[in-house]
Amino acid sequence: MNFRLIDSGRMVSCRIIKTFKNDKTGINYVAYTDGTLNSNGNPKIYAPKYFLDDNDYILEPIESNDEWDFIDTALSESVEGVN
Repeated sequence: MNFRLIDSGRMVSCRIIKTFKNDKTGINYVAYTDGTLNSNGNPKIYAPKYFLDDNDYILEPIESNDEWDFIDTALSESVEGVN
């Protein structure tokens, strides 16, 4: 699934990789890429929290190491065995 967001005043096309929820906290996350590459030549992946507000999806940055650990685990588990 694709979507667009506004980043620093410009429209950016993005592709959703995965959405997932932390059942312990009830927080939703979305992993996506904008097609740019990191220094290793791999796609950059972003994974903010998201919520719905008046029919708009709002993205919020991750602020804790616990959240990053959860996201790392969720993304790692989703690609295990995909060969």
